[in-house]
Amino acid sequence: MRKKIIFFLIIICISVTACFTNKNNNAEGNLSSNTAQFKNSKDTLLKHNLEIKNSEDSILNKYSVEAEESNGEIFITDNQTNQKVRWGKVDNSYSGHYHFAEYHKPNLYVIRRFDTDDPWKDELWVYSSPNNGELLFKQQGIDFRVNKKQTLLAYGNVDTLMILNLANNKTSKIKISKENNNELSLDDMRWNSNKDIIWGLLALPARGYYNFFSYDCNKKKLEEYDVPEDLEDYDLNPNLGLLLYSDFPIIFDSDASEDLLKSKTKIHLYVLDLRTNKRKLIKTSIAKEFSPKWITKDVIEYNSLTSNKRERIKYIK
Repeated sequence: MRKKIIFFLIIICISVTACFTNKNNNAEGNLSSNTAQFKNSKDTLLKHNLEIKNSEDSILNKYSVEAEESNGEIFITDNQTNQKVRWGKVDNSYSGHYHFAEYHKPNLYVIRRFDTDDPWKDELWVYSSPNNGELLFKQQGIDFRVNKKQTLLAYGNVDTLMILNLANNKTSKIKISKENNNELSLDDMRWNSNKDIIWGLLALPARGYYNFFSYDCNKKKLEEYDVPEDLEDYDLNPNLGLLLYSDFPIIFDSDASEDLLKSKTKIHLYVLDLRTNKRKLIKTSIAKEFSPKWITKDVIEYNSLTSNKRERIKYIK
């Protein structure tokens, strides 16, 4: 009797192992398809970066930067290999900022905040190593982006775009708004990965005012673009000037979220060409947020309509 039970348990173990093997094989097959589903954004980021490794089409940042708030330790993750390494320590690094640092091999650009000073101040530093840093500039409130070639650095000062030439330390000033309003700000700036063109969002949250702009640093050409009202669920493709967005409403509390689900409101995902103002419908959901993202210049990722996973499609004009 005992031998029969042992034999039966062995058969079960073999069956379970085979089942998991088949699931893993099926998952690998699914990941190779044009439209892939992923369990979470981390898997999505890692898998796709492996697929587009060394591709000029990638819009994703190659490196991510984190900091230990307690001791200023900096960690850098290679988003293509998912390898995380300790870089070193930077005192007063402003890790509470949504975009406090960028790493462009071999340089770390990091915002340092000194809030014990009167008045308080932010400083942007560049480090070639933990013990070799240089102050680039300082002001109250910094939001910056460095281009791929590390030749230009963009940041905002109220409604004025500042372009710092990293070779000669000269700064160009480009006023984005015709209004004189200290509440205006330049947000969500992104460099075209192949050209010296910076995109950004001119925002006045108190009035719900949003306006995209692009500035060609070589041609010294500024362009402005109108965008849909209540823009919240979106991502910008800075290589092609394409806005991926949905009309998912701004939700302020759980009651509003429940009301939206009960209403079964249709939510539309669009691609808007900011230069031509032409719009294309991509998908429609029932009261579900898309959280859309450009992965490359022509690959889109968004929340699945039928599960909690992520889906991808190739965007065709």
